[in-house]
Amino acid sequence: MKEDSKLLLAFDGSGTSLSLAFFYGELILGEKFLNISNQHSVNLLPAINSFREELDLNYSQLKAIAVTIGPGSFTGIRIAISTANTMAYALDIPVIGDIFLGFTCRTFFL
Repeated sequence: MKEDSKLLLAFDGSGTSLSLAFFYGELILGEKFLNISNQHSVNLLPAINSFREELDLNYSQLKAIAVTIGPGSFTGIRIAISTANTMAYALDIPVIGDIFLGFTCRTFFL
């Protein structure tokens, strides 16, 4: 990926499962659905990291992080938003919160 990357990480922790996706502009580079039975606190970061490695991406390539803000499980949403905010702060990139990530992720760089 070039320095002017349009790489976006999106994840949803609002339910009992966990969804992750990496987008490059409107292109979905990869997506994962993990049925983890509300174990977001122990699975979210390792899932993001292993998925990133699987796709041969670097955190420095990220230009934004998108996260579901509800409705759904309060604890799952809180964990996802906290993770997104912490990662975004460390990487100095924006966080996008929305109730429907598909539209947000596909239109962010338009």
